[in-house]
Amino acid sequence: MTRNKTFPLFVYGTLKKGYYTHDLIKKSRFLGFAYTKKDYKLLSLGSYPGLIECKNGTNNIEGEVYEIDKEILETTHRYEGVNEGLFSFSFVAIDEFDLIKSPGSNLSKHMINRNLCFGYLFNNQEKQFYPEIERFTLD
Repeated sequence: MTRNKTFPLFVYGTLKKGYYTHDLIKKSRFLGFAYTKKDYKLLSLGSYPGLIECKNGTNNIEGEVYEIDKEILETTHRYEGVNEGLFSFSFVAIDEFDLIKSPGSNLSKHMINRNLCFGYLFNNQEKQFYPEIERFTLD
């Protein structure tokens, strides 16, 4: 039996448990929580957030980590608008993990041991026009 390749995905917005698009990843294995290095900012894009890389970040962005397979990855790519260039699929540097389960795949173990996950980064060139937020909520 061949084991599916899985990836650790850091989610910080509408894909999190309890949010309106979590169904896209709910079959994935929840590994726990993570906090990014301070090399990122979270922007409010209205009904969803966008994570951007920056040199002057002041907060560790909180999120959840899921171990996703290729099928779910394709679904989240479509949702995040990767092909349209809205978000890019990239490495996210993690400062701290609070895992409640161990990763199942060697790739996930390898990345987490190096304080990395995959995640979606916002690509808009007009980033300076969006307000920075500490965390995304449905309020």
